[in-house]
Amino acid sequence: CEYMTGGRVVVLGKTGKNFAAGMSGGIAYVLDDKNELYRNLNKAMISVEKVETTHDIEELKALIE
Repeated sequence: CEYMTGGRVVVLGKTGKNFAAGMSGGIAYVLDDKNELYRNLNKAMISVEKVETTHDIEELKALIE
């Protein structure tokens, strides 16, 4: 997701250091079953939210089906 300016991405694998560096747009859905994502994020330009709304759940399902 480095320098991502729009669109959507689903990450099912591990993220490394500085994830989302330069990400100025778009949405990254990240499976974080080990709770490691937040410490690897470049927090300068992003916000973190759980997938909880009906819209987000439906969009995520559509992307992975």
